[in-house]
Amino acid sequence: YAVAGRLEVAGEISSKDLVEAVKKRRKDVSYAIDLHDAENQLKDVIKPGDVVLVMGAGDIDDVARTFV
Repeated sequence: YAVAGRLEVAGEISSKDLVEAVKKRRKDVSYAIDLHDAENQLKDVIKPGDVVLVMGAGDIDDVARTFV
């Protein structure tokens, strides 16, 4: 993920690159372009009783809090 104040490094792997690599082994993974998209994707797949682990830096916890 991008860090404020840090310049991009050539060859750096993005979250989108990570999702594409995981898709080679598992098909049940998706990429969200932003927090709103992540929240909408989660709303479409989680059911009562599911455990959802949200990891990241910054305001990703805003998404997690909408499901608590």
